[in-house]
Amino acid sequence: MSQFLRMAVIAVAAFAGSWFLTAGYIRAAGRLFQPSAGRIPSGAGLVFGVCSLAAAAVFRPGGGYAFLLPAAFMLLSGILDDIFELSVPVKILFQITAVALLVHNGLSLGILSATADAGLTVIWVLGITNAFNYLDIVDGLAASLGIVSSFSFFILFAACGDSARAAVFLFLCLALSGFFLSNYPPAKAYMGNTGSHFIGFMLALAPLSSVCSPACAGTNILPAAVLISGMPVFDTAFVTVLRFYRRQPLFKKSGDHLALRLIGQGVPLNGILKQMTAASAFFCASGLLFCYSPLRLLSAAAVLPALFICFRLARSAVRGAR
Repeated sequence: MSQFLRMAVIAVAAFAGSWFLTAGYIRAAGRLFQPSAGRIPSGAGLVFGVCSLAAAAVFRPGGGYAFLLPAAFMLLSGILDDIFELSVPVKILFQITAVALLVHNGLSLGILSATADAGLTVIWVLGITNAFNYLDIVDGLAASLGIVSSFSFFILFAACGDSARAAVFLFLCLALSGFFLSNYPPAKAYMGNTGSHFIGFMLALAPLSSVCSPACAGTNILPAAVLISGMPVFDTAFVTVLRFYRRQPLFKKSGDHLALRLIGQGVPLNGILKQMTAASAFFCASGLLFCYSPLRLLSAAAVLPALFICFRLARSAVRGAR
């Protein structure tokens, strides 16, 4: 069996496993919480997390991926957070530990001296991880943006011949897609912090260098990764600016998120989901085009529609709150 066919078969298995196991998770939670009629089970991100990591382990058996243990640790910390509602300092401690495991295993941004690079890697991974966590506020949003972003990274690495990393993001994309069938509004299951932290953590792996994956070393992966993560980054910046302006704690729960503000004004959830996903698709297209020097001007052209959608939504959200 060729490597590509093997990758495709494992990816389909990840999709099917995520789909069926999520349905089983919903049924099990329904029996467990039967007294609470209408309660939607949370923490289902465990399903697509396990499916994507299992697929990666099968694709490269024998510990071929240096990120598997740190990603599993992140998944475990998310489960604990969903069960016990960990405090912000404890969450950050878990996340830093996961990044420390990455660096120990030889995964970092690789653009500065060792110590400075480790610090920058922590900032990068924590930033993207929590940006996706911020998006898990309405049905289907974090999952849909995760699907678009992971598929974009699959295309990026497949195009530059790095099948090992391409496979990781294809497995994540398909496992997320299987879960999304139960998370699309009206959601039958929520991913919880288990899922949203895991998505962000996995996507943050894209620009990290490794001696096992040198095929894309000459391309501009970090700027491309920033662009591909553009929608979560924009949403986080929007929330940060509002909370700074109001002198509120950054990690305090509130209705300042872009999607929540728009819902509060009566904007249909499906409309918000489609517009933010469209913006993410334009950001991703811009990131992919940026990797190839002859197409950099097209990259700038692709990011303009994304920014137009984002600023139009932000303007509507801020105006409606006055």
